[in-house]
Amino acid sequence: MQVVLLAAGGATRLRPLTESMPKCLLPLDGDQTILDFTLKNLKWAGLKEIVMVTGFEADQIRKHVSSRHPGLAVTWIHNDRFSSTNNSHSLWMAGRAVQGPFLLLDADILFDRRIIPLLIGLHSEDVLAVRTAGGWSEEDMKVRLDEKGNVLRIGKDIPLGHATGESIGIEKFAGPFGKALFEKLEHRIRTQNGSAEFYEASFQAVIEEGLPLLGLDISPLPCMEIDTPEDYQKARTGFNLKASACPADCGGVSERIPMPFPLQTGDSPAALCRKRQSPVRRRTA
Repeated sequence: MQVVLLAAGGATRLRPLTESMPKCLLPLDGDQTILDFTLKNLKWAGLKEIVMVTGFEADQIRKHVSSRHPGLAVTWIHNDRFSSTNNSHSLWMAGRAVQGPFLLLDADILFDRRIIPLLIGLHSEDVLAVRTAGGWSEEDMKVRLDEKGNVLRIGKDIPLGHATGESIGIEKFAGPFGKALFEKLEHRIRTQNGSAEFYEASFQAVIEEGLPLLGLDISPLPCMEIDTPEDYQKARTGFNLKASACPADCGGVSERIPMPFPLQTGDSPAALCRKRQSPVRRRTA
């Protein structure tokens, strides 16, 4: 399975920290960066084929990945319009290198390493990771689920009182949704102002055409997006990096936390992939 990792943006809300450095290369723990954290977690789950879309300070990212993660097979795609387009354009560009099932991640997310094999192991082919606990804001990418856990709506414009939860920015596309998504991105970019949209606008368009996208509630597992200086401070001081990240030897899970899945101490990625449980059903609003 390929991984599409989007790292093109200029991260203007984090300036001056990102004046001359891409967001994903901001340090978290010593010299370990946001991108290191993500790539180690992907490798722990057995995923080493990456389609990476860069834009701002692309050379820094290439050099960093080449020096620290030489075992990855990376297809590089450069979005030279990163300053005038949104992430839908970067995802559309990645489509030329996607050859089958893929995971989609933004490069500014901190997440517990177990989320990836849980997504991969779920029977459902097309799945969006959702956080239904902890509250969300007007700025968050909110979702509304039906009684079966399928996504009815996704967007920042969903009223807070109608939202079931928040998309965390990690998806698996192993069924018909992925092909339809790239077709929809192409259509919206060619005929509308699709390049300026969040890619979730195309998610919504595909959903409205009848293809299901299941919401997997990962609430007990920590995750966060880094957009602002406050987020970055929280990531460095309030996010349990050591518990959530792949250990240096990329061994199995070493701790137990309350879960809606039957996780066991010592679970490996392969064991997690075998836990094909149905997603937790929360309020549907």
